[in-house]
Amino acid sequence: RETIKNFRLAKVNVLIATAVIEEGLDIPQCDLVIRFNKPNNFSSYMQSKGRARAKQNASYILFMDASNIDAYNRDQIEYQNYEEIEKMIQHGFSLDEYDDDSNIDLSEIPPYCPSNGLIIDATRAAQLIMEYCVLLGNGQIFPPRFLFHGHTNPYTCILSMPANCPVRDDIQCTSKRKKLAKYKCCLEITDSESQPVYYPIEFLCYAPLNKVDLEIIYKLPSILVRISQLYRIERLRKLFADNIKYYSLLDSDQMPTVTFNDCLRTNTNPSLLPLIPLIYNNLSLNLSKLQPSPDILFQAITRRSTDEKTDMENLEILGDCFLKLTVSMALYHRHPLASAGALTVEKAKQISNENLYRIAVQKQLKCYLNVMKINFRGKDANWLPPGYIINEIEQMKNNYEFNIKRYNNQYVKRKAFADMIEAFIGAFLISTNYIITIEFMKWLGLDVIPLNDNNNIMEIPSILCPCNKNNEINQIVEKFYIEQEFFDIENVIKYKFNNKAYLIAAFTHPSSFTNRLTNCYERLEFLGDAVLDFLVTRHIFANNTNITPALIQH
Repeated sequence: RETIKNFRLAKVNVLIATAVIEEGLDIPQCDLVIRFNKPNNFSSYMQSKGRARAKQNASYILFMDASNIDAYNRDQIEYQNYEEIEKMIQHGFSLDEYDDDSNIDLSEIPPYCPSNGLIIDATRAAQLIMEYCVLLGNGQIFPPRFLFHGHTNPYTCILSMPANCPVRDDIQCTSKRKKLAKYKCCLEITDSESQPVYYPIEFLCYAPLNKVDLEIIYKLPSILVRISQLYRIERLRKLFADNIKYYSLLDSDQMPTVTFNDCLRTNTNPSLLPLIPLIYNNLSLNLSKLQPSPDILFQAITRRSTDEKTDMENLEILGDCFLKLTVSMALYHRHPLASAGALTVEKAKQISNENLYRIAVQKQLKCYLNVMKINFRGKDANWLPPGYIINEIEQMKNNYEFNIKRYNNQYVKRKAFADMIEAFIGAFLISTNYIITIEFMKWLGLDVIPLNDNNNIMEIPSILCPCNKNNEINQIVEKFYIEQEFFDIENVIKYKFNNKAYLIAAFTHPSSFTNRLTNCYERLEFLGDAVLDFLVTRHIFANNTNITPALIQH
């Protein structure tokens, strides 16, 4: 910017630049442009030549490579075509050798004047059409066609655009002279408000926008945001599929259409979270097609603060209770002699927000969190087009109050990243099955599968006291079960225990001296609390069609 400013003020008289200055650089005093390389097309030729803005004695010099005679001749013919096209655009175009309307005053035709104040006269309309036809031909001449009906006044002119033009309908206009009829056609096709036709974007550079185009352009920032979000979700889908070997990534066209709506508010899946055995013996590598959809992953990364139609809260609640369950089960297996208090302390470490935040950092998941509400306009604007970079130093020089951080940063507490990890678990839980979800949690680094040193699943700890290892222990347990009439409890709950020791332990208080066969209920209580929490939450998700966080929490 400083260099261009100095050139404009004539502090420097020579500016060396790439083709980036072809468009938008307007220096009225510039009288010489020297182009070293060949223009890619007519548009590039005209743009670079047009930088010589001086009204008198302006020159444009093109270097040509004469070492290859064939290429040199082709370039020379191409440049001659460019000059011919330029003359046609600058001087308009005559009808044919029989045109006797050369003295007609085109001011007789009212200009096109839309409500926004833009004025396009007949001559300019004709130039616009020729320029557009040049763009259609990518530098070649694909002129429009003008046909006439009638040999006397009035004359009807029919304008047909080239075959590769989206404007398919012919334009017809009638006037007392051929030339007037022709230019009327040019104005008619330029008038985008008078016809319900979608015009190419090149027209929109010069003519007023019709309502449909204006609505599309107004929505363009929102469209770009959605495209960026879809790209981010696809990256996330691939990241998970590459690291969890239990399913292969499905193509996006095989997945449900992304709606950016809450996937849980209107649950119609009767098989959601089925009641099936959750045992580690099922952890075998069988490829599945079950995997989180883009919609559910978008919900898992989206905070309520974004003001979207969906957010992560429900998935977070579901993932939180399943996280507690799986961690509790793994700790129960891994530490058979640990007290309930020791297990609770270890569990708290694993499910803590601090640990889940650390996981988000280690697995490079922080960048996916969607926190801020996007504002495209106004003093709270925080959106930048893709690829747009703000020069922070330059902005600080020009405006000390400019808050560049709102464009580049999201402000959020660490707990939000922990919530996102729990929402991911919830997303896997309702999209896949318990086994794939546990494998996903294992990839995160959570201790949810109790493996021994040989990488085998650890056995379920015995509920019996360590001292009771004799061969007659089963008979002793059975006798105690009968003496204490525990069968009455089974009749009430309508469930028969295969191992009666668990029922006895569940009713043994730590202060009891009667039962010396089994452990007390504290370890079972530790495990049962997590099971109960998950089952209640699962019941709410599976039996309600309008799930809200308030419904779950109460």
